[in-house]
Amino acid sequence: MDKKIALLILAYNEEEYIGACIKQWQGFVDKIVVLLSAKPWYGLPSEADRTLFIARDLAEVLIQDWRTEHDQRNYGLARLYDYDYVLTSDADEFYTLEDRKKIIKTLQNQDEPCFRADRMITYWKTTDYIFDPPDGHKPIIAVNPRKIKFYEHRQPMPVEETKLQTYQPIIPVAIHHLSWVRPDHKIKDKIEHFSHYDQIKPNWYENVWLKWTPEMEDIRPYGIEKSKAKYQPIPEEIKELVK
Repeated sequence: MDKKIALLILAYNEEEYIGACIKQWQGFVDKIVVLLSAKPWYGLPSEADRTLFIARDLAEVLIQDWRTEHDQRNYGLARLYDYDYVLTSDADEFYTLEDRKKIIKTLQNQDEPCFRADRMITYWKTTDYIFDPPDGHKPIIAVNPRKIKFYEHRQPMPVEETKLQTYQPIIPVAIHHLSWVRPDHKIKDKIEHFSHYDQIKPNWYENVWLKWTPEMEDIRPYGIEKSKAKYQPIPEEIKELVK
């Protein structure tokens, strides 16, 4: 018997990508749920966008004010308890068709509590540039909701324990992450409402984002990793999906 698989998408002010994110998984999963935050992690809500109106025509949408991101994910898992696996995604994360098929095939043929992606490719400014060196983060992308809950930073934890899940097998797929492919005003809004807004480098928006050239170094908004932007266009199929 085929396993039941659901998709859980976290969103806040994602009108650019929410529709494409949902559509890429239609026909692959049995249910799609969007958890739409009623307000940002920090500060006052920004001007409402069209995320709700786009998402509700394509998926089930639940709106609430969650205390933390892992509270939000666990809220979704609790409502998808009867599914064998729950895919978890942000609204700006995309996969090639080949990788989506690989994910579903893995979930149908294995029984591990959770799975990570092999790599994350984060795009910068446009879908033609990526962070270089790339992100080292390999996020959890699928969990068995009866066995796993989320801890901080998308880390998996057995539901009856208070220590992280030790074995976290990897599916050899890439997440194409479009977090920084947004208009200027959306980037300004994004960094002002981050849960880690206090980690943004001083004057980063004015000195890096608005003045960026391909030769510029140390462009990341926070953290100790020093990256440039390398020319590496996104796969054409994803570019067509999100345009």
